[in-house]
Amino acid sequence: MKDNLYNMIFKRKSFHLFRNIGNEHITDEELKDIKNKFNTFIPLVESIKVKMKNI
Repeated sequence: MKDNLYNMIFKRKSFHLFRNIGNEHITDEELKDIKNKFNTFIPLVESIKVKMKNI
């Protein structure tokens, strides 16, 4: 059991869904600014893959 849990640490995926935020929304311009800023980030660990997706 412990070996299985330890191995899962390396397969973990993280994601966030923001739902039920009322009438608030991100404008197209704000989303564009977020994407542009995201693309300028320098990863702390190159081997960790990070992706942003608009759904």
